[in-house]
Amino acid sequence: MKKIIFSKYSNDRNVRFKIHTDILEDESGKRYVRKVGMTEEGKSHLKAMSEKAQKLSELYRGSIFEINTCMYDSEGVLELEYVQGKTLEDMLDHWLTRGKKEQFEKLVTMYGNAVRKLATEVFEPCTEYYEVFGTDAYVPQDALAMSCSNVDMIFPNLIENGEKWIVLDYEWTFAMKVPVDFILYRAINYYQTPDRDRQMEDIDLYALLGVDRELSQNFQKMEENFQKYVYAGNTPLWELYGTMGKRYYFPAGMVAAKQMQEERERVQIVRFYDNRYESEPVQVAPDEHGNVSVVAACRGCNTLRLDPAHTTCIIYVKCVTANTDEGIRELPYGTNGVSSDGKLFYFSTAEPQLLIGDIQPDYQTVCVEYNIAFVNETMVHYLEEKNQAFNDLRCENLKKDQELNHQGRELYQYRAQVDEIRNKNELLESKITSMENSASWKLTKPMRSVKSRIRRDS
Repeated sequence: MKKIIFSKYSNDRNVRFKIHTDILEDESGKRYVRKVGMTEEGKSHLKAMSEKAQKLSELYRGSIFEINTCMYDSEGVLELEYVQGKTLEDMLDHWLTRGKKEQFEKLVTMYGNAVRKLATEVFEPCTEYYEVFGTDAYVPQDALAMSCSNVDMIFPNLIENGEKWIVLDYEWTFAMKVPVDFILYRAINYYQTPDRDRQMEDIDLYALLGVDRELSQNFQKMEENFQKYVYAGNTPLWELYGTMGKRYYFPAGMVAAKQMQEERERVQIVRFYDNRYESEPVQVAPDEHGNVSVVAACRGCNTLRLDPAHTTCIIYVKCVTANTDEGIRELPYGTNGVSSDGKLFYFSTAEPQLLIGDIQPDYQTVCVEYNIAFVNETMVHYLEEKNQAFNDLRCENLKKDQELNHQGRELYQYRAQVDEIRNKNELLESKITSMENSASWKLTKPMRSVKSRIRRDS
């Protein structure tokens, strides 16, 4: 029996498009996506979507795109395959957050070229075009378009699956021609957020996708009219927030921010073997106090690396142990962080790592317990500067200590020499005194006096 594990209601749309989307899971753990029409018109909308799926399959044939298979039944239910993997948005964020500009631009360009290859027909406006995008919709001259237009080919709707990009959702597909530049503009529009714009710096998505930036106002007007078409007769919740004078948030930006946060806090285990390595994401998150415990199976590896996050952070390592045949064993480890005591580390890199080498064959699992705090780069760089200043001062003090120790050793040697001379003098004085007090010295005194006079006279 399938059970619902997620549900989203699109009941603020126009009556023609009211549906709800569920993710279901059966006893074996296999998942499915189900779209259900909430009105008779909504059921017809889903039926049309299933019919357009065939046209899209023909359009995408021979390209990098592939349709997510679906099946429509007479009850107004459309079931789609649940596809797992990284979306194109995930992959772009991956390169963007790591500062890999070349890889980011290459992926965007690849997407743009693939979309444009599908646009093999000349655009011609029709009645439906003005109905969907407004009577003032932009009508370019000699623009290219697809025979069947899926205007929702945005980055989150494309997922990597081997050599193909699966088009997850194609609800907004029209049997009419739409300028391909508008489809590419929507991909730009839904990807850009203030945080991403700061990271992209001089990266120009419009230039990479070949979209004239001066047309953005025309396309934005078309987008606004498209939303009015979808929500005609209703007011979406985000618009109500604006009319009530409250601060409001765009869900797309919130989702993107959450995804970026999850990526930054993602934990990963990397196992190294003689001629290969493998990485494994770990489903673990800090508790309310920041404590984390990661248990990794060794699987015959010789070195194990823990990536506790993918952002700058501070970590206090509580213990690193191995579960062996003879019991629990503490293990040494190295890091690419900075520490003054070997326990508390701060990482100025976005790829913090703990490296555990010399994994023995009898190690079954390795357990790493630590406390983590996520901090921004400004704070970490400030700590780095202060630590450098502290290290410079410590080195200077160490140098002075060495000089003082050297001077102390020299002073000790001088004192030893003085003591030795003093001891010799005392010994000589003792001998002289002893000799002067002896009977022989006293008896020979007249003789020494005569000899002294003789030497003076001579």
